[in-house]
Amino acid sequence: MARDNRVSSMTEVTGLYADIDNLTPLGEPPIGVPSDEDALFLIAKSGVENQKITFKNLKGSILGNSVLLTGNQTISGEKTFADVCTFEDTVFLHEVIDTTIEGDISGYVFLGTSAAFEKIGVGDKFKNGGVEPEYDLQIEKDVLISGDLNVDGSTTLNGDLTLRNLEVTGNMNVDGKGEFQGDLFVENDLNIDNDLQVSGSGIVDKDLHISGNLLVENKIINTTNENIYINFQDNELVLNSNNSSINISDQEVSLKANNNSIFKINQDGNILINSDTDLGIFNVSGEAYIDSLYSQSSDGSWTKLLPETQDQSIYFSTPLLEGRDKQVIELPKTFGSIPNIQNSVEIQGEADPILINFSGVNENSFVVFFDRTLDTNNYILHTQASVGGSTSINQTTTQSFVSSIAAGSSSYNISYPEAFSSKPSVSVNLEIVGGQLADFEPFGISNISETSFDLVFASNITREYKVHVFASR
Repeated sequence: MARDNRVSSMTEVTGLYADIDNLTPLGEPPIGVPSDEDALFLIAKSGVENQKITFKNLKGSILGNSVLLTGNQTISGEKTFADVCTFEDTVFLHEVIDTTIEGDISGYVFLGTSAAFEKIGVGDKFKNGGVEPEYDLQIEKDVLISGDLNVDGSTTLNGDLTLRNLEVTGNMNVDGKGEFQGDLFVENDLNIDNDLQVSGSGIVDKDLHISGNLLVENKIINTTNENIYINFQDNELVLNSNNSSINISDQEVSLKANNNSIFKINQDGNILINSDTDLGIFNVSGEAYIDSLYSQSSDGSWTKLLPETQDQSIYFSTPLLEGRDKQVIELPKTFGSIPNIQNSVEIQGEADPILINFSGVNENSFVVFFDRTLDTNNYILHTQASVGGSTSINQTTTQSFVSSIAAGSSSYNISYPEAFSSKPSVSVNLEIVGGQLADFEPFGISNISETSFDLVFASNITREYKVHVFASR
């Protein structure tokens, strides 16, 4: 029987199956259906000749520059897209390489496990291309890092930085605010121009430079001695060094040395030194050594307080005996040093006034001279003996001192050891130097001021005197 080889009489099939090159446009052939890789296609070239081609070669020739419009497809071999290629769904890539200088890889979402770039720019000015990043990694927007960030070189941040844990082996410079919710470890310098906030531990092996605020919730501790620290509490600041500390709170400022209270200022402004008893503005327990102390009077002036000596002044009276032109006056006590003597004579009953002078003052006596032999017992000598010095008690300042004058002048300026706040009252007695009776030389005082007075005689004096002065104000 003759075989019908007409094309129109051939059986039509809807698909061909091949297992070559892992290319399966229609999937694997059904079970029992042989592979069509060797099936022949008739190539009819009108007016030239007829040719044939296997399915394997046909598939390789018609798919060389083609991609199926629908369905799944595996594409092998190198492919070059001369124009824009847009993928509207997920693209899984093994590696992406930009072979040109101008080319950009841009988009919205990239998913992967690792990437290698020479430079990366993140931000609005980079997304449209045309702007080269100035740094290897330049981020113009916010950055959130949930895991660890390890930096081997220098790190410079111009904006705010919020991290949970950060370990830096090089320098770290932050121009904005640095907030660390976990620990901060820096092996080199840490420079922050704004705020630094660390919720966990902060360890810096070298210098820490902060131009803004440093927020600390607990302590700053010495790395070699944990008992040396600054402790920041809710309402108190404690500077502690072993057993000594300074405590500053809204109630008081106190100083302790070796766990003993040394100094305290309370909220009323009262000062306590070596004392826990608050009796007034200034409280001191123990001895106090003060060079100068002043008190303010009711008129607003200030007066220097001068301590009274332990060798107290004495006031006593001595009857003068009839028939004598001189008499030894015994002091009621022995002074530690030669005292200042002030004498005056009281007349009792009928008696004429007398002139007196004295000499030979020592720690327990002196000699008083009369201008004539006494003819009655109606004279009483009142004497004040005081050690030289200055005292100030109950706003009364006194100065007792002895000054020497030489013979040959009729006027002498006598200065007080310390100036008074205003003009004092002055009492003067003359002691004859040498202890011999001499002619009485009348004298008086004038030009009393806060710093001195003048001692005036009727004529030039003929001998040396000691001037005993007692002044008070």
